[in-house]
Amino acid sequence: MKKVLAISFIIWFLILNIFSIKDFYYNALGNYFFSKADFKNALGNYSNSNNKESILNTANTYYKQKKYIVSLKKYLSILSDNKTEFSFRLNHNIWNNYYKLSLNAKQNEIKYLENAVHYYTSALNIRYDEQTKQNLDFVLNKLKKTKEENQQTQTWETNQSGTKTQSWELSNSWSLQKSSSWSQNSNSWSVSKDIKEQLKAYEEQLKQDQKQNQNQVWKVSQNSSDPFSQFDSFFGNDPFFDNSDLGWNNNKKDW
Repeated sequence: MKKVLAISFIIWFLILNIFSIKDFYYNALGNYFFSKADFKNALGNYSNSNNKESILNTANTYYKQKKYIVSLKKYLSILSDNKTEFSFRLNHNIWNNYYKLSLNAKQNEIKYLENAVHYYTSALNIRYDEQTKQNLDFVLNKLKKTKEENQQTQTWETNQSGTKTQSWELSNSWSLQKSSSWSQNSNSWSVSKDIKEQLKAYEEQLKQDQKQNQNQVWKVSQNSSDPFSQFDSFFGNDPFFDNSDLGWNNNKKDW
């Protein structure tokens, strides 16, 4: 029984070591190709290994290829709260990814920089490193400047928007005043329906009066040869000409 247990232990020990040797071999081979900038073969060898070190190396390779999103996903997949040297390297490399993403980001630049600050701080909480601290100070300064620039841009855009709105309102106000003035002028020249009817009735009355006056003139002309008596007979009964002097009186001046 003891012999069987001893043999089983040796077998499991060999199996575990074989896998460890296998992981070590492919990681080492991948590191060789990585050092030669042969990233395709490096990734191929890292994929044959199945430990966190190989995943970290795979993420580093994608980072070198500037595939920052893929690299970041690989790093985050093995992130833990362990305060080890491995975790320090991991947090440091995650920061590098976020910083690189911020360089080409237009809308999410501040978000990426804030994430970079978070992971750099996490790395420093594991252990202090002077280069890491300098990098953190650099990013904090850039984050501050970026926020100030964005604030200035927003203020400028707000002012521009307000200026355009005021200009539009002034233009619109002028248009309304012009329209109102035109409308008032148009209304001052318009004639209501009642006045139109009154004018039409007055026109008809003038036509009738014209016919009557023509008939009266014809009758007077038949009975008198004196033109002045004809005039008096024609206009004598019209109220408009009451007490008027049209110059027929030789005893008065006409000026």
